[in-house]
Amino acid sequence: MHGGEPRRRSSLSVTEPIVTGVMFPFASTAEMAEFVEERHRAGSERPDYARNTNPTRRAAECKLTNLEAAGTDLDVDTILTSSGMAAVNGLLLYVLKAGDHLVLSDSLYRVTCQFACELLTRFGVEVSLVETGCPDALEHAVRSDTTAILVESPSNPFNYCTDLEHLARIGRRCDAVTIVDSTFATPYNCKPLVHGINFVVHSVTKYLAGHNDLMAGSITGDLWEIAGLRGVQTQLGCVVDSHTAYSVIRGLKTFGLRMARHNANAQALAEMLECHPKVGRVWYAGLESHPQHLTAARFMEGFGGVVSFDLGNHETAAAVNDRLQLAMLGGSLGATETLVHQPWLLSHFDQTAAERKAIGIGKGLIRVACGIEDTDDLLADFRQALDAA
Repeated sequence: MHGGEPRRRSSLSVTEPIVTGVMFPFASTAEMAEFVEERHRAGSERPDYARNTNPTRRAAECKLTNLEAAGTDLDVDTILTSSGMAAVNGLLLYVLKAGDHLVLSDSLYRVTCQFACELLTRFGVEVSLVETGCPDALEHAVRSDTTAILVESPSNPFNYCTDLEHLARIGRRCDAVTIVDSTFATPYNCKPLVHGINFVVHSVTKYLAGHNDLMAGSITGDLWEIAGLRGVQTQLGCVVDSHTAYSVIRGLKTFGLRMARHNANAQALAEMLECHPKVGRVWYAGLESHPQHLTAARFMEGFGGVVSFDLGNHETAAAVNDRLQLAMLGGSLGATETLVHQPWLLSHFDQTAAERKAIGIGKGLIRVACGIEDTDDLLADFRQALDAA
């Protein structure tokens, strides 16, 4: 509620004001010279031009930093970007150069993999994919020229989890930057920086903002590294406007309440689905049957809001989805409404059948992004859809 915010604002308002100005003029040449000198030395909080910084955006960044680092002695900062893709791709552009080697987990967000394998390789970056959550595979993938390792934990859509401390040790040993996309976990459930990870990125669009009404991303890491990243952000122009930043702050006010319900709904749904006779298999890190349950339990306070389950074939899966009355058909996650989709049909539509089979994406697979509806109502909706299919 209050993290990252001043006790009393100059505006005297309870909420952060929306500052729409693009240009912030100086009172004198001397003030301008002092600002430039301060920015050269260590950066400046004073706004001058909205692509560089904006008071409302800066307030949102401070709040996000507090979520990742509260209660620790970490000296970190956050950049708020125009989308989750802008966050992760801008960070990769910052840390990589021609001739570098990048290691990615194989169940990373599809568009991030495409960016790395199709675009970064054009500029001389070599990319290796490794099995998510497999320590041995990660050990074998790193090389003397490995510059960065990027994983998503938990991953989409199977909630595979990475041993974050092991990842951090590998990064230190080979002098590689470690990056965790923690969108599924959120800082409510997991704080990767505490375990030695260099950078954590989020699609703020999802749980952090939480209402399916804005796009934003974030990068949190070492204070000085973030200062360097701000220069890249200024060059790329991937910034959010003040109205979006204000909506991020507003969403964060209820973040803890929402995440508690997301966690509870997903756990209850996963347990119900695991017992249903028509369900073949359920993937949720909060279930003991999940292959990385013990790893998830070490690093997470809760297990997030995404559950995947298999019904064997497209016809049955489609029938269940179409009979749902509360959950809606859609491919996003992290907002107040429950969304369902079949990954083979939507998020992985551009892959061949063989490619989908290799990563376990079958035609009967359904991914559920649990919202914050009443738990009993949510379970009843899935029961009636399954029973009628």
